[in-house]
Amino acid sequence: YLRKQCAFRQDSVWSDWSAPLTIGNGSAAIDDVSISSFQFSVFPNPASSDITVKVSGDLESVVTLLDATGRTVIPPTPFHSSFLIPRSSLSPGVYLLRLHTATGVATKKLIVK
Repeated sequence: YLRKQCAFRQDSVWSDWSAPLTIGNGSAAIDDVSISSFQFSVFPNPASSDITVKVSGDLESVVTLLDATGRTVIPPTPFHSSFLIPRSSLSPGVYLLRLHTATGVATKKLIVK
């Protein structure tokens, strides 16, 4: 049921309630959230030395590192199973490490001291 409010000078006027209204065909649904079928680790985290990213299995992966404002710090870079990020290339702060594989996308928070 729907109803509309209209502001008229300093008063509010409400419409009558509508007849029942069906939105969509009733069969539309939101897909279940799926968890990526791969796992990856980032260590050390918090980091004060070089950072290693490891992916379970030997998946071809692409890593991207973003700073807290969403700017790309390390552009999309392909790798297999392991990737090293030099600590010297990062300022202290919080980063988002995004990993893309053929089976999904995952993001982890990285803290650099």
